[in-house]
Amino acid sequence: VPGQKIKEKVIALDVSQRLRKLLQDMGYKVVMTRNSDVFIPLPTRAAIANSKSDAILISVHLDAAYTSRAKGISTFYYNSNSRALARTMLS
Repeated sequence: VPGQKIKEKVIALDVSQRLRKLLQDMGYKVVMTRNSDVFIPLPTRAAIANSKSDAILISVHLDAAYTSRAKGISTFYYNSNSRALARTMLS
């Protein structure tokens, strides 16, 4: 985002590392596609995710908006019945 002081990738990694700790504290095994500010090519990330059976993939991103009134979260998930991505938006 032009003019932003902190890059999205820095905040997303911080949120991901905090989420990892929360999930581990709850007893879940967590596999990260990246643990530091190192670029991992998309095919490699997909290979990591696809190598884990019975797993849930969580990809953390921060959305931008042109208005300060924007709030909420977007959640994308794979619907195996339709073989497509679905999206829910909460505010």
